[in-house]
Amino acid sequence: MKVVHIKCPKCQNPFYSKATDTVFLCEHCGAMHVREPELKILDYEFWDFAQAYQGERYYMPFWRLYTTVTIHHMQVAGGALVKLANLLAGGGSSGNIFIYVPAIELSPEEFKYWSNLLTFTPPRANVALKVDKTVPRLPVKIGEAEAFKLADFLVLTYEAEKPGVLQDIRYDLRVNTAKLIYVPVFYYQNRYYPGV
Repeated sequence: MKVVHIKCPKCQNPFYSKATDTVFLCEHCGAMHVREPELKILDYEFWDFAQAYQGERYYMPFWRLYTTVTIHHMQVAGGALVKLANLLAGGGSSGNIFIYVPAIELSPEEFKYWSNLLTFTPPRANVALKVDKTVPRLPVKIGEAEAFKLADFLVLTYEAEKPGVLQDIRYDLRVNTAKLIYVPVFYYQNRYYPGV
């Protein structure tokens, strides 16, 4: 395991980090940053654990993307664009929505499950005023730029399900802001469960 000497870009405090995560959190000033492709300080928050389940506790990272979606044309056979239209203001063709993109490597089924769960039924989570440092952070493997591309893919998968068959959709998706959210989870019997 490689240990890398890092200086915080905000306070210049040196610290050491195991090279398993792509983001670094300064314990001195609380700044979080990423070094590749370029040095960037990240906006982030941790959510409080609200549930108590069996298993190990972790913080799972997600990119919360505040997006503007505009649907120019859609055609569905045997159904309607229910999920996305319900998120847009008044079921219209344009609006702002938060899309949650898991920032860790998951199976396609788990990736879709977690994105759907937080995008369509976001929990009423409290932002942690004091982060429990005994709870490990799962390493960020999906960067911000990749998350932007995955958001486009997720919009299509939201609508490519029953009851209708999506035949044609033309839309624009613009990411307005991005924030790294650490969601509390429990790992039990080879599965993650929400802790909020």
